[in-house]
Amino acid sequence: MINSFISLDDLEVIVLDKLKSLGITEKDYPLNPYKLIANEKIILQEVDIDNKDIRGMIVRGANAVGIMINGTRNQRSKNFIAMHELSHFWLHPSEERRVCLDNYIDSQRMYEWQANNAASIALMPTTLLTRLYCECAGNIYCLCDFFDVGIDAMTYRLKNIRRDCLSWNVHTNGYHINFNEFCEKTYNEKLLYNRRYY
Repeated sequence: MINSFISLDDLEVIVLDKLKSLGITEKDYPLNPYKLIANEKIILQEVDIDNKDIRGMIVRGANAVGIMINGTRNQRSKNFIAMHELSHFWLHPSEERRVCLDNYIDSQRMYEWQANNAASIALMPTTLLTRLYCECAGNIYCLCDFFDVGIDAMTYRLKNIRRDCLSWNVHTNGYHINFNEFCEKTYNEKLLYNRRYY
């Protein structure tokens, strides 16, 4: 259980340790969060909710835990939401109920930040993602297809891995990842070989 601030690096160690304890290897990617939820004996239900800001919810009862996912979201979004809610289950077991809103202010709160990052780490582990990023020549759509996540989740994850390779693109009004710099720095630091897993 995490009930205080934790660094992104420490969170990654916790998530990768959890995945390793479940027998998850690189061969299991793209990761299926629905299988992980079923293995935890969590009740999962998709409910169509007209409000797209409501993404998901985890509820703990005396005898059961349930996860609700907004069924109106696309499948890649639902994959991330499912992993996000499962991350709450793993990291915040004392929380009785938590609602995940599509709200950037809420995402800055500690528990939501932890669940968002834990989900992105679990679905897109650093070593596998950086290797595939270089193999795909920086094609983010290729990476989204492989990991079965949306473009927003992929961009969020890549920004957290290599912040030093980001630059602001005034034409697209968004961040741009310098592909050559990303791959060179990644290989120079031996990131692909020094990580504990994958």
